[in-house]
Amino acid sequence: MALDIKWIKRNIPEGDLQLLTTCNASGVLRLTQSNYGIDQTTYFRNNVFNSLTWIVTDGKEMASATFKLETNGQDRGLFRLNLSHKPSWEAEQSNYTTGLHWGTAIGVIQDDSLIGKTLTLYEAIDEGYDYLITIE
Repeated sequence: MALDIKWIKRNIPEGDLQLLTTCNASGVLRLTQSNYGIDQTTYFRNNVFNSLTWIVTDGKEMASATFKLETNGQDRGLFRLNLSHKPSWEAEQSNYTTGLHWGTAIGVIQDDSLIGKTLTLYEAIDEGYDYLITIE
C-alpha cells in the first residue's frame, strides 16, 4: 500500500463530525491549517487535490474523488465525495477556502466515539481509491 500523508488534524471536534446539537451541521469538513504549517488558502486546492478535475459552478470550483474511510482501525468502505474551493471565502480573515463534503459518508463520521481523535488525510498511490481518511 502506497500512501502519502497530506494533512493531520488532531483533537477533532464535534462540528467536524457533524454532531452539533445547538445548530445545523454543515455537512462539510473545513480544511484548515490545524497547526500543520501550511497556507490553508492554497494548500488543499493547489497541492493535495491539484490532480482532480475542477469545474466552476455557482461561483466556486467543485471536484470529486474516491475516499477510503477508516475509523478506530476499521475499514468503513469507499465513498465518492465532493470538494469545493472558493478563494473569496477567506475574506481577509484566514477563513477556510476548501471543504470536503461528507455526503454519503456522514453516517460513518457521525460517531461521538471519534470526538478528540486524530484525522489523517493520505493521498493513495496506485490504489483502488484516490485518498484515505483515518480517524483514530
